[in-house]
Amino acid sequence: MKKKILIVDDDANQHKINHYYFTKHGFEVVSAYNGEEGLKKVLSERPALILLDFMMPGMNGDQFLYLLLNDPQYKDVSRTPVVMLTAAGHERSFVERLMERGLSAYLQKPFGEHELINVVENVLVNHEKYVHQEQNIENLRESLDFLSNILQNFPGIIFTTSLDGRISFFTEGSNPMLETPKTSILGRLIFDIFDIQPHELQSMLSRLKNDNTAITIETVLRDHDSRTIPVELSLSIFRDKNGHIAGILGLVKDLTLVKKLEQEKIEKERMTAIVQAMATVNHEINNPLTPILGNLELIMEEAHLLPDSIRTKLKNIQENARRIAENVQKMRNISRPVFKQYYDGEMIIDLDKSR
Repeated sequence: MKKKILIVDDDANQHKINHYYFTKHGFEVVSAYNGEEGLKKVLSERPALILLDFMMPGMNGDQFLYLLLNDPQYKDVSRTPVVMLTAAGHERSFVERLMERGLSAYLQKPFGEHELINVVENVLVNHEKYVHQEQNIENLRESLDFLSNILQNFPGIIFTTSLDGRISFFTEGSNPMLETPKTSILGRLIFDIFDIQPHELQSMLSRLKNDNTAITIETVLRDHDSRTIPVELSLSIFRDKNGHIAGILGLVKDLTLVKKLEQEKIEKERMTAIVQAMATVNHEINNPLTPILGNLELIMEEAHLLPDSIRTKLKNIQENARRIAENVQKMRNISRPVFKQYYDGEMIIDLDKSR
């Protein structure tokens, strides 16, 4: 596809000459005969390069360049490279000021065909390099933003260490675990903040080197003031840009909630087992207790025939049997046992407070 050159010049003869030069070298040419027309055609034609005369009636080249670079309506075309042509001899400081503002090249009349074409082609090549470099920078910025977003949203900790286990990078994601500042963690040894012994770390590092697979363990993360956090720690080999082993990459997942749920599950299972045991006791005691109480009632109806000492003993047996029956009834209705200390640290169920 031919590259389009916009010539902005009030001299018709200059248009003819430049049109001949550029079409000869494979360019497409568009003409504008003053600055106002030139700015309109920048928007409508979207040229690859603007060849701009400095001395024009009305808007001169300096004013054209200023509007192109600063007016918001030309924002999308403001990076179009501009080569300025002039018959006037300007001081070096003036030319340098134009170049600092964004002018791509400055060419003084008269000039030959090859000089003009060489300048234009060099400007186009440099501009393509600049655009490519800008795109690479933008891609890099997007990649860094994407990586930063991953790090910020990772629900845990990501860190790297050197080969001796010294932490070289450390970041917490969306749910910070530690109260310890990150700056005080960098440079510390991994077994200073995790419950891992040095010989265990060396053993894991050897396994990682040989197997080239991740190792996942459960341990605790040490925070300040002796606070510990249960975590799942996944370790894998961390390599540098040349593929050499540089240390360890670690991912840390907070297990506080998991451990809490596990403990609640264990406690729930324990309570269920206790309730089931109580139901069993209730059944096994209640079955023989019912006929015992019935027979005692029958005996007590004829107790007037018995000596007083025997009646007293039977009455005592009956009262204790009824007490057993009442406690069995309480046990049967318990779904949430409450415990109390009994003897020598042993805990028993408080039948009166349990529900």
